[in-house]
Amino acid sequence: MHSNSGKIEDLELPSGGTVSFHSLDDLTGKDVRELRATRDVEGVGTFYNNMTEVAMRLLIADWAIPGREHVRTPRYDKKASNQISARDLVAIERHLMPRVKDLLNEDEGEDAEDRSPGSPSRPASE
Repeated sequence: MHSNSGKIEDLELPSGGTVSFHSLDDLTGKDVRELRATRDVEGVGTFYNNMTEVAMRLLIADWAIPGREHVRTPRYDKKASNQISARDLVAIERHLMPRVKDLLNEDEGEDAEDRSPGSPSRPASE
């Protein structure tokens, strides 16, 4: 569960490791534009992989993963997520992505589907 603050709670991983995150409040406009740019990629799997990689690089402050002490965070090693267990990767994604999606929706004010050409305007009461 997350709150309205920019702080992302630390995460305990299935492996017994931990991950700490930067605050969403520390992101810049450039960071938000980089996250949005991942939406331009075709294919749902590619889109999700790209967005999670960028989000992990921008937001993971530190981690301690048993048996993977040599793996640096994604900020310093773009292939870091390839070197951790699948269960740990999925746990990080499930913890982090709802916050990123909230940030992007909050920033843009509406969903991408609502901006497609020919879509009806939202009623003023929404």
